[in-house]
Amino acid sequence: MKALKNQKGQIFTTDLLMASTVFLFILVLSIVYSNHVALRVYSWGKANERESAALLASRALVLSKGEPSNWEMLPLEDINSIGLVDSKNVLSVEKLQRLVDLNALHYQEAKALIGLAKYNALITVSDLNSQLLAEFGIAPDKNSEVSSFTRLALEGNRIVLVKVKVFE
Repeated sequence: MKALKNQKGQIFTTDLLMASTVFLFILVLSIVYSNHVALRVYSWGKANERESAALLASRALVLSKGEPSNWEMLPLEDINSIGLVDSKNVLSVEKLQRLVDLNALHYQEAKALIGLAKYNALITVSDLNSQLLAEFGIAPDKNSEVSSFTRLALEGNRIVLVKVKVFE
């Protein structure tokens, strides 16, 4: 017992080196992992925002007449929002054609009126046999992250699919 009381605690160089190495390893691992988690949260937030924009745009197109309801006959500066129906889920051929016409010279303005100013969009209307009836926008490239919603509607007396693809 007496011999133990006379010994003083000492840190050996190898102990200090080993503890420092373990501490630095854990610190670097924590930084890398927290950066990875932050990037995933940011990416998830962007995807969620894009999904919401696609959902709201698809709803507006198929459930709304637009504002004003006769927007297809007005100059672009007098339009507040674009909707493609005359009544709920019944597409207006005139509104659909006007949207297609706006694509050529006023793509940016038209997509802003749909609620997609922040994104690029491709809106297609096709029948159940996948025959394309109308198209607005630009196609996403193969590396784009795309959010899309498809809605059923009537065009005349046939069922059509209105597909909204939103991407950056």
